[in-house]
Amino acid sequence: MLLKIIAVVYGLWFVQAALEPGFYDTPSHMVSSTLALGGLLALFDHAFRMGWLSANIWRIVALVYVADGLVHVVPSAKALIEAQRFEVLAGAAAISFVFQLPMLFSLWRLSFPSTRSDQTGLARMAMR
Repeated sequence: MLLKIIAVVYGLWFVQAALEPGFYDTPSHMVSSTLALGGLLALFDHAFRMGWLSANIWRIVALVYVADGLVHVVPSAKALIEAQRFEVLAGAAAISFVFQLPMLFSLWRLSFPSTRSDQTGLARMAMR
């Protein structure tokens, strides 16, 4: 139940951000938010047990999601380390981890399911 509430709140935050005019300032921000949408879809898929995609596709989405996060973290971390702002770096890393944990957890569970079923994805949804 908690994961469903988190999914709805994150979805509303994403919609609110997408409706803001400053959301599309740079092409980098647009691409990053589009890639972050994969994490949000994984959160909804896992929370509401939708079964949209197979585990192999979720592995690719997880890899892209983590890679996109690292693309933004590494330059920021380098600048903070050079400025000797370790407390800011630690705080930002902790907050980022806490807010991304539900999506990372969902991507992990969808990428490496604990039980195998005969049908995955849309075929499993049709059987319900």
